[in-house]
Amino acid sequence: MRKLIWTVAFGITAMSALAPAYAEIKVSKEDATKPYLFDVTKKDPAIRKALTALFKGEKLPDWTTEILSGGNYVAGAQRVVEAPVAGAFVYDACMPHDCFDNRLEILITADKSRAFGLLKEDGKSRFLGKPDQDVGAILKSVQPQ
Repeated sequence: MRKLIWTVAFGITAMSALAPAYAEIKVSKEDATKPYLFDVTKKDPAIRKALTALFKGEKLPDWTTEILSGGNYVAGAQRVVEAPVAGAFVYDACMPHDCFDNRLEILITADKSRAFGLLKEDGKSRFLGKPDQDVGAILKSVQPQ
């Protein structure tokens, strides 16, 4: 019995050492008093520049071009990341009348120099901007399943 307990304990320890270490993800709830994506793209040149860089060279659905032009898309209010990338902002945008299957989660770094995205198009998701493990985990955590 003692041998079995040691074998199980060793196995659990070995497995936990091999598992990727994900930080605890904390993102504030959506707050209608916070700015919306369509507001910040008009008023904040740094965010506009980060989004332009994110979209450059990407094959994106037509509705996403509306984000920079201020056109027809649906957006939620800003959320603030508390951990693991403190101070970053998360926004979401989606295609009108089809938000569940056609949406974009966007993370803007605290200094507003970079943007990363998780695009869900026709039910399939892909990252934009090559996010690291923490940023990718944040984007996945805020995308409705």
